[in-house]
Amino acid sequence: MKHALSSPTTLPAPRGDSAGIAPVIAATPAALDQPSIEAAAAGLPLHVRRDWRHRASCRSGSGVDPELFYPVGTTGPDVERQVNEAKEICRICPVATACLVDALISEDYHGIRAGLTGDEREAISRQRQRVARELRVARNEGR
Repeated sequence: MKHALSSPTTLPAPRGDSAGIAPVIAATPAALDQPSIEAAAAGLPLHVRRDWRHRASCRSGSGVDPELFYPVGTTGPDVERQVNEAKEICRICPVATACLVDALISEDYHGIRAGLTGDEREAISRQRQRVARELRVARNEGR
């Protein structure tokens, strides 16, 4: 019996991130497997893996209020405006891919990270888990 794999969620890469977020999220079903996220982290240049937080557009000393990335509430025009402002900062961040990889590995679903809300990152994690299960089932049936 063949199983259809869920189609991956894809997002455009942020303008400032040369490595690109989209391949980390889901270039192929295999890219959704946990080892692939860790491989993406390993594939980042060493200086990005070591000190990416220091180069983040949201870091202390950048002039950006860290509270911007942690909206109070989930609905309303003020929250939507705050989320959009935080996402715009992430879109030009040079280390957004490293931030996303870190958030997915650590299962951090609070605030805005890598231009995604906690709910958006959690949805990506659930999709990765679902596809990984489907891949395991398909591999076991192919034996």
